[in-house]
Amino acid sequence: MNKYQVTDTSVCRVVVNCLLTFITATLLISNCVTADDIIPQSPLPEVYLPEDCKIVHLNGFSKAVIVSQKSDRYAPNYLCKVLITLHGDYLINFVFEKLDLPDPSSDGRCSDSVQLFNVIGQSNVQMTDKICGSKRPSIQLLSNSSSAMLVFSSDSYQEKTGFRLRYERVQNKNSQPETGAAVGGCSPGTCLTSSASSTRLERSLQQSTVILLVSLVSMIVYRYSGR
Repeated sequence: MNKYQVTDTSVCRVVVNCLLTFITATLLISNCVTADDIIPQSPLPEVYLPEDCKIVHLNGFSKAVIVSQKSDRYAPNYLCKVLITLHGDYLINFVFEKLDLPDPSSDGRCSDSVQLFNVIGQSNVQMTDKICGSKRPSIQLLSNSSSAMLVFSSDSYQEKTGFRLRYERVQNKNSQPETGAAVGGCSPGTCLTSSASSTRLERSLQQSTVILLVSLVSMIVYRYSGR
């Protein structure tokens, strides 16, 4: 065996070892969850109540921001109902981002108000009293079902800049975990399913096989072209 054969053999061993290391790393990485696997958090959709509102249906929106109006001030003699319906066994958490309505009267009555109801079957069960003024509620506003209704009304006396009410679905602690849901804090929609992992693993194997074949052909050509 001459020195050229020894060199060729050493080169082949190095190439094979590199390929094996690359394939092993590819298989390991294919089972990891990366940033690309997580659905990015998109801005919350904003729902502006129309001037001629009677009832607005928000069906299947897991989260959104309800805004009292597009203009600077809401309309007088206004009445609007917003029915929120989630898909699945979730509850709805509400947070006021902004609240600017006339203050309550001396006897505690609200001329303009926002009120929340739980929707259970065909019945609307009061979740909150009428909310008005500019002080946002300090208590948690959480529904006890997957449907809720907001009622916004105004009189003809004084109109202000209105409100922004954010809502989002939260897991119902009394329900069973969803089938296939990951355990350990992954929220719905941010975890790979088993089918997605399998697809990605198959794709990685295909890529590794192609690279291995191309490298072997290149090695053979390199060895015999030098003779």
